[in-house]
Amino acid sequence: MSNNAITTTTGTQRNALSALTAQLGLSDQGEVYNIMKATVMPSGASDEELAAFCMVASAYKLNPLIKEIHAFRAKSGGIQPMVGIDGWLKLLHERDDFDGMEHRYAEDNSWVECAIYSKTLTRPTVVREYMAENRMGSSPVWQQRPLRMLRHRATIQAIRYFCGLGGLADKDEFMEFEQAQEQTMRNVTAKPAAGTGAQQPKRLVAKPA
Repeated sequence: MSNNAITTTTGTQRNALSALTAQLGLSDQGEVYNIMKATVMPSGASDEELAAFCMVASAYKLNPLIKEIHAFRAKSGGIQPMVGIDGWLKLLHERDDFDGMEHRYAEDNSWVECAIYSKTLTRPTVVREYMAENRMGSSPVWQQRPLRMLRHRATIQAIRYFCGLGGLADKDEFMEFEQAQEQTMRNVTAKPAAGTGAQQPKRLVAKPA
């Protein structure tokens, strides 16, 4: 596919797509545009949303074609970039000061601890995540492989602290945020408006003389 497929995009959008195309080791922006639209971006995603997603993927050198970073449609609108466990591990292994990683498990599997070691720090970055705080009852993956998912959560949080990464989210965090937003909206709409319902003051009717 030629670059004619993206002639209607703006200069900023083309620059974002060009950066990702070069990062992937490809040369045809039109081909990358079509692949991204067909296999990575949610249905109906605009060119602006594609460009914004490409900017994030390129900035962190993550490859969306091999699921290092995903594009999710937020219920409130817009595209939210989500980093998969492979993407987080890539970000970690590209650090020059990374010096190994270890996991510890509670005997009753109630928590998982991840320790990341640095070549320049005297103490490791340690994060412990608890099953009771993380297990998502609505997720089939959490139901089938809870310990594996908890290990992923501890690993991701440790990498976030070790690398000082902000603005990136994993899928579970995004789902928790969406659920919290939905609950907030339900609470707001369920709350009766002031002066309505059973608590309305009774109207006084004047009696004829």
